[in-house]
Amino acid sequence: MSRRGLKTLGQLHSSEGQNEMPLALFLYVRSTKVVKALKCVKQDGLALQHASEELKGDREIVMEPVQQDGWALQYASEKLEGDREVVMEAVKQDGWGLQYAFEELKGDREIVIEAVKQYGRALQYASEELKGDGEGVMEAVKQNGWALEYASKELAGRVSMPPRS
Repeated sequence: MSRRGLKTLGQLHSSEGQNEMPLALFLYVRSTKVVKALKCVKQDGLALQHASEELKGDREIVMEPVQQDGWALQYASEKLEGDREVVMEAVKQDGWGLQYAFEELKGDREIVIEAVKQYGRALQYASEELKGDGEGVMEAVKQNGWALEYASKELAGRVSMPPRS
């Protein structure tokens, strides 16, 4: 096996008789420009800011930096700022990434809860509806007590600050 768990062609050929299922091999070709961009953003996710608009719209290229630094979402194309999976990866890494997501995704309960688990004050970027969601606000306050200032007035009045540890 190679280091990524993939078999070499020789290994596939020698194990062919052991496996009755047919194998399909695909050759994935990327331009030199894309390969260089991937290498750059793997080394430094914020290098995405220097990429061309075309590359900022390439999902594979954008996923690399947002998994390293949620702030990198700000450099993605508008289309990818609205891509649920890309935004989820960004907020899992850094909740502040929520500020760069499309408004629709700021109302996605799962994304917001993931963001506030990483950084409670990201609650300020959640939709008004989710600022009144008890579970989301409690997750935010557990992470950072100051997040309570971003909860809906109604909910903030009913929630007390957690004891300091």
